[in-house]
Amino acid sequence: MKALLQLCSLSVLLLFGLVLSGLAQAPVGDITGTVFDESGAVIPNAQVTITNKETGLVRNVVSNAGGQFSASALPSGQYEVKVEGKRYRIDFAYPEVKVAIEVDGLDKRKSQESLLRDARKGRALVKAGWVVLHFTWPEINFHPEVVISDVIAILCSNGYRFGR
Repeated sequence: MKALLQLCSLSVLLLFGLVLSGLAQAPVGDITGTVFDESGAVIPNAQVTITNKETGLVRNVVSNAGGQFSASALPSGQYEVKVEGKRYRIDFAYPEVKVAIEVDGLDKRKSQESLLRDARKGRALVKAGWVVLHFTWPEINFHPEVVISDVIAILCSNGYRFGR
């Protein structure tokens, strides 16, 4: 009887040890991504909130200059990912090759705030690896062949394939 009790005790301890080691090796994973706006431009410094739908665990991360974010060692489960960040409106965008085309108007009354916003947008796009082309309305209107030639040259040099 004493031997049976010791065997049962040993079995319980082994089972308890297996359960604890199983808990210590709970499955975890990573959530990674890139934050884009509706035009395809990356959004640097975007606040990304990752929430486990079952446990309510919240992880906050910030996207880098390329719009990329990563949260590692998350317990397994279903997650909701919400993003808040700066969005930019681009006149024409080729996100697959990171080329943005901006048309600068003739508005001589453009405010300092508007000029500053445009300059910041351009710098943020360049930091994120985009090529930003600026054309004036007179260039487009009176010399479209030059504009088209410049756009095609930049798109091709960045790997864009026409007629896909």
